[in-house]
Amino acid sequence: MGEVFGSGIGIGAVGMLGLLLLLIGVWRTARRGSEARRELRRSRREVAAARRATPAPQVTQDTAAPRSGPVWSANRFLKRPAGDSGPAKA
Repeated sequence: MGEVFGSGIGIGAVGMLGLLLLLIGVWRTARRGSEARRELRRSRREVAAARRATPAPQVTQDTAAPRSGPVWSANRFLKRPAGDSGPAKA
C-alpha cells in the first residue's frame, strides 16, 4: 500500500512539473505577442504622423508615366492589353 502511495506522489510531482512548464511556455508566448502588438501600434502611429507631416507630392502630366504593361483582370488567366477596359457593350 505504501509503494502505491509513494508512486502516486511521484507521478503527481512529475505531472505538476509538466503542467508548470506548459503554463510558463504559454505565459511567455502571450507576453511576446502582446509586446509585438504594442510595438506594431507604436510603429503605425509613427508612420501616420510622418505621413501627416510630409506634404503630398505634386503630380504633373510630365511626371505621370503612362501605363505600358498589361492590365490584369479579375480573371487571373485573362490578360488584357493596357487601356482596354473590357468587352464592348452594345
